[in-house]
Amino acid sequence: MRVEFIIHTNQTWLNYMYQDDVAHNEYEVKRLFDSGVIELLFPMVIFHLDHQKTRNEMIQFFRKQMRS
Repeated sequence: MRVEFIIHTNQTWLNYMYQDDVAHNEYEVKRLFDSGVIELLFPMVIFHLDHQKTRNEMIQFFRKQMRS
């Protein structure tokens, strides 16, 4: 386990929370899918999931949530 502290200014915090492609929630989704963790936990052979579709849907969900 790793503990991480981030010190923000008002500007950097807004980017961290709301900027497309770098917002924290979107970053977490990309990290899980792009690193291959989702494929290891939920292999397509067993679960028959379209990981790319799920990744895109989750990113769109978080973007929509940020804007509302």
